Amino acid sequence: MQRKLISRIELLETRMTPKKPHPWVFISHPLPDERLVDLKPGERLVLDYFRQDSLLINAAERVTTDPMDHGRRCEPEGYLEDVIRELHEDCYFRSRGGSCKFAYAPDANPRQRRAPAPRPDYALFYNKVLHGFLDAKYRDVWERGLPAEWLYQLSIYALASPSEVSVLLYASMSTEARDERIEVRQPATWSNKRPASVILRPVPLTYLAELLDPDRSTSLAGDRRRLAHQLVAPRTRKTTCWPLDHHV
Repeated sequence: MQRKLISRIELLETRMTPKKPHPWVFISHPLPDERLVDLKPGERLVLDYFRQDSLLINAAERVTTDPMDHGRRCEPEGYLEDVIRELHEDCYFRSRGGSCKFAYAPDANPRQRRAPAPRPDYALFYNKVLHGFLDAKYRDVWERGLPAEWLYQLSIYALASPSEVSVLLYASMSTEARDERIEVRQPATWSNKRPASVILRPVPLTYLAELLDPDRSTSLAGDRRRLAHQLVAPRTRKTTCWPLDHHV
């Protein structure tokens, strides 16, 4: 009797558990209608996914002639790391570069606690010399603001960096988004020490999707390199990281 009751309960739980809904694809960058009605023999339309935020996938339409091309796909929350690793050819761009060091003093840790070990997403090296730390978030900070806990985290990375600058890369669809800089100032007003800085830098998804067009990979190589250098630069730009009137 008990087994039968348990079996019925398990069956009921299975039926009542909601099914996970499939993500919805939103074509945020459609091709002009005249281009779609004028497809040449061998051409077909594919979708490139360039951002997935929860149940919404942003996609761009693209025409291809490659029968094996089914459109690019991205991991949930985007594929920023792969893009930067591919674009930035002149430096050693290492993912998950070491922990920022915290340690309990050996003579003052009676509970034998383990110290926290915050880890920046990326460590930027030139000629094997550390130049700074970067972190990536998939929240549009330009539109939605910066949570305080992120600022604390990035402040630690800035203070641990040789340049005393850390960079937050975040995905944005806004054409108005541009660099913002937060100064980590000394609490004592008489201190002459230069403040550390946290740079909030948008990654322009619309422009990025265009630069990754495989049909124009060679012609856009220079533009991709320029964008890559701009994304990791330890200084703020007063303008956007891409031309407002770009036509690539």
